[in-house]
Amino acid sequence: MNKFFFLFILINIHIANCFKSTFLTPEQFNYRNRHNKIITISPAGLAGFYLLGIVKYIKENYDISDYTILGASAGAWNSIPLVYKHDINYITSDLIDNYCNIIDYNLLNYNDEDTDEDTDDCKISSIYQLQCNIKSILINNYSKNDFNLNKINIATTVFTKSGFKQIIISDIKSLEQATDSCFASSHIPFITGKGLLKVDNKVFFDGGFKMFPPEIVSPYFEIKHTMWGFKMRDILNIKKYNDPLNVENLLIKGFEDTKNNKDIIDKYFTPIKI
Repeated sequence: MNKFFFLFILINIHIANCFKSTFLTPEQFNYRNRHNKIITISPAGLAGFYLLGIVKYIKENYDISDYTILGASAGAWNSIPLVYKHDINYITSDLIDNYCNIIDYNLLNYNDEDTDEDTDDCKISSIYQLQCNIKSILINNYSKNDFNLNKINIATTVFTKSGFKQIIISDIKSLEQATDSCFASSHIPFITGKGLLKVDNKVFFDGGFKMFPPEIVSPYFEIKHTMWGFKMRDILNIKKYNDPLNVENLLIKGFEDTKNNKDIIDKYFTPIKI
């Protein structure tokens, strides 16, 4: 009986480990992907929806199925729609239409945050709340099978005894892991959350806290909110997100700016044949 019990425990440990993501140093990530072409998506603050417009245009018009994705902060969140298997218009419209709606805050358990559950108007009071809403949309409306999650990697920063250390979260197997990793990559204490973000005895900070992309990583293509000369003032002013029209216009501008620079994108990626 004891043998069966221990066998049961070992099997469950193995299953649990199969669903764990991997923490890599930039050097380890670079070596693992030495033969791969890497697309990086940089931090952008509240210009994240402008990034989404760039991602939408590239995903809609080019074959990026063979590329490895590395994102940080807002770029981490944008890596998820970039690996969406279906029509990207569906997921981008879903995010734009519903980011104001608080669906299920029980999905999040990092810190106790004050939230306003009145959904009659758009009342986003913090970047943390915005991220909660986005996580709720993704978890409630999609499954891991809708995404090529094995393609994404998320950069974040951990605080260790020797100081701040950049790590890259890889081998992501579930939407919960993906969105939790995005939180870890986007956390600025007292700005995007009330205090420290601590998970499994690790204290996480924004993925842009250290150099991004990491110096050792040579991206094939870099997606940045400044790549077409766009400058967004008040990049941390969450009040702008209380007007969904502002958000939709950001996405449209990112899309149109990328479309206007199609000749540059054509040099890097193969257009999808219609």
